Amino acid sequence: MGYSSEISAMFDLEYRRELFQLAGKRVQLQVHANTWKAFQRSAVEGIDPEVIGNELGMSPGAVLVAKCRVIAKLRNEVKRLEDRPTNESS
Repeated sequence: MGYSSEISAMFDLEYRRELFQLAGKRVQLQVHANTWKAFQRSAVEGIDPEVIGNELGMSPGAVLVAKCRVIAKLRNEVKRLEDRPTNESS
């Protein structure tokens, strides 16, 4: 991989990170606090749904549903952000 390819790949990775962070902030405002916590603890931290359920007063199944719903919202928000015109403000 050439130098410019490496820089391009690094730029793309940083762009994706920023996009995900912005989408995450927006989605977090759209969901209940426990839903976000269940997503964060399960998808990001890798904690067992049963442990999370006990912490948050949810069943393990509800933790998995919360995780899936937040992931779907994140995907939609990232797509929406990618599809917006470049001159549109956030």
